[in-house]
Amino acid sequence: MTSSNVALGTAEDKRVAQLATITILGVIYFFVAVGGLHFLRPEIDPVKNVASYYAVGPNGFLMTAAFFAFGLSLVTLAVGLYQGVILSARSRPGLILLGVAGVGLVLSGIFPTDITPDNSPSTAVGGIHILSGVVAFLCLIVAALLWSRRFRQDNRWKSFESTSWGFATAGLVAFIVFFIIIAAQLPIGGLGERILIPLMLLWMLLTAIRLRSIASGSA
Repeated sequence: MTSSNVALGTAEDKRVAQLATITILGVIYFFVAVGGLHFLRPEIDPVKNVASYYAVGPNGFLMTAAFFAFGLSLVTLAVGLYQGVILSARSRPGLILLGVAGVGLVLSGIFPTDITPDNSPSTAVGGIHILSGVVAFLCLIVAALLWSRRFRQDNRWKSFESTSWGFATAGLVAFIVFFIIIAAQLPIGGLGERILIPLMLLWMLLTAIRLRSIASGSA
């Protein structure tokens, strides 16, 4: 291998590590912002009401920024996985779905939800928020499942496969349960969402940590 090839590889590893770091920071911000809003906005019942309610009213910018951070983290994770997983192990549908999920979360930040007793939309803006959020999480879950299946084909990722499957499968179950809750109009929609979101954020966080570790180690 020539010195130019070594330098190129090192530079690419550094970029992957940087992308993974951005994903990690975005996920951490989401956890911190939403966790803090539980104390800043005690009038919002976390069991009944979805987290999107925090974007409407005092300190709403924190929740809006959290949506943007979530979306950016998905995009940087997609680019990082594209560069940080060998060609034969890449999931092109998984990459596309992560990108679509990122765009969906950004749209959820641009278009705030409606405040209604059953968390349902009452305006076009609220409808866009709900639709983009549903599409985003569905795409994220399917992407996580697809990547879990592909990780075994890269020796550097093989030991992460079971962890990835665990969080991806748990996220799928939580997604189904959440929709059952909403369809049945049970007063625990907020709780269902607060189980779903952390599961998928943890999948992203652990995947990004592994990605950064691999890139840093090879560099």
